[in-house]
Amino acid sequence: MLLIRKGRGILIPVFWLTGGLIGVFFAEGLRLSVIASPISKAFAGRCLFVGGALASWLCALTICKSEKIITIDPRTRRQTVETDRHTFYFIPAIGWAILMSLIAAAVILRPAKEVEGAPQKAKTLPAQTRTGA
Repeated sequence: MLLIRKGRGILIPVFWLTGGLIGVFFAEGLRLSVIASPISKAFAGRCLFVGGALASWLCALTICKSEKIITIDPRTRRQTVETDRHTFYFIPAIGWAILMSLIAAAVILRPAKEVEGAPQKAKTLPAQTRTGA
């Protein structure tokens, strides 16, 4: 069996999904409460990634923080320092937080295709040329 996590690394996707859902609930609540200005459905998708990235940072900096454990080796009587790492697919928690932040930034900077309730521009047809009679 392939070991895909170490320590509390399994919490990284759990935090990402939970934060993303909270972001979507926030976006939908804001969309329903604001009557005057239309908010696109793409805003909910952006809030999904931003909420997931924030939750990934929360997980990486609190629960999945690497801790140094100092022990004494019984054979050599020397201090040894072991690092308690929390990884998911061999990537540490802070790496996942950075990756999720980059994805969220890419999603935010991508232009929205359409805004719900906004007036649409009329499509203009190319000018037809007159030929002959």
